[in-house]
Amino acid sequence: MKTLSKTFVTLFVALIGIQAFAADGTATFFKVATVETDNFGYSIYSVKNAEQIKFSFEKLENVKVAVKIYSEDYDLLFTDIVSNAAEGRINYNFAKVGKGTYHVKVTTKGFAKTHTFNVGEESLKQAFMPHLSSKLEGQKVQVSFQNAVSPVTLKVYDADGVVYYDELITNKQYNSYINLSELSSGKYTVEVSSGGKSTARTVAIQ
Repeated sequence: MKTLSKTFVTLFVALIGIQAFAADGTATFFKVATVETDNFGYSIYSVKNAEQIKFSFEKLENVKVAVKIYSEDYDLLFTDIVSNAAEGRINYNFAKVGKGTYHVKVTTKGFAKTHTFNVGEESLKQAFMPHLSSKLEGQKVQVSFQNAVSPVTLKVYDADGVVYYDELITNKQYNSYINLSELSSGKYTVEVSSGGKSTARTVAIQ
């Protein structure tokens, strides 16, 4: 297995923010994760039909962020430490190591998470990846998914199982908002599912 060199990383420091990068979740990118903590937020993607992974971050505190890249067998290939930039994008180019499966571990103050990617043409075979925003944005919930191979069901229901919204989506990629402003005060569950895989989030309407 070839190892990665420092030229593997290109850092573009600009006022882009995590939301600007998250908006790139179109057919060009496979949206894998958008993560927010108390002092750090990031989005990470693999690029369709290319040997690249793109990482966008925004640090709310002056913390160091470590990005470690492993082979499919968890052999460490590369370590990147981001300490000076408050926000920006990093483009990881896998051309020298080739297509395949890689694990990317993101670590910062009190936080660590590992994401797995198929890089190159194999990225087209990625599994269904749903995402729901962690908080309401003006009584709206952001819903997005990638790599759907069967119809996707989007539902909103209350604690008693009463369904208030039920939609069947046939798109392979999707990024939109559900407006919950007409619902009465209370807690509701937003659920997106396809092919036996689902994710759900409970939100409170005031």
